[in-house]
Amino acid sequence: MKKLTLIFLMLLCISLAFGQRKGRGCDFQMWADSLDRLRAEAMTARTEVERYSLNDDFMNLLVLTLDEDNSFKFGWDSVKNFSVLTSPDNLFKIFTWFIYKDDFTVENFGFIQVYNDGRKKYVVYPLFDRRVVMDYPQTTVGNQNKWFGAVYYNMIPLKTKNRTYYTLLGWNGNDLFTNQKVIEVLYFKSDMTPVFGANVFKK
Repeated sequence: MKKLTLIFLMLLCISLAFGQRKGRGCDFQMWADSLDRLRAEAMTARTEVERYSLNDDFMNLLVLTLDEDNSFKFGWDSVKNFSVLTSPDNLFKIFTWFIYKDDFTVENFGFIQVYNDGRKKYVVYPLFDRRVVMDYPQTTVGNQNKWFGAVYYNMIPLKTKNRTYYTLLGWNGNDLFTNQKVIEVLYFKSDMTPVFGANVFKK
């Protein structure tokens, strides 16, 4: 019954979104409430299959929401178990969260919503957690398809002559016995695709 209710909410949100594109604009709080319900269900579902299914629903609904005009201006404080950081220069937002697996490890998920000046719009990049296959994560330079994975809780910008680097502080649940603190550096290429990793720290 809960699953059917969530599917109904998603369909309702989609219907309202298409109906509102020409008029009043999207009710982002309604979308946020639906996303909050999906995150709560995903955090408490009994099996890994259920958790991943609910996470897929969450991701699909979030993508639809971020595709709406003015979505960048909306705050997401009401969605629990979900981190959203906005860069101080308002260039991008980074959304991160995690799912518990049955072996008590976690998989991290994320999106970056960044303004692309050439396309005159915000674009969204999904982030794919690849830390388990990184041989040397401390020196690996990745991108949205090769991300170490973490839930970020703080961002520190560093502006240089050529570009701005964003130091991200995060948490990774790792496994039943250990957690990890993560320091990641993010910057953007000229086409606004993200790059994770840069040699900005003194040894």
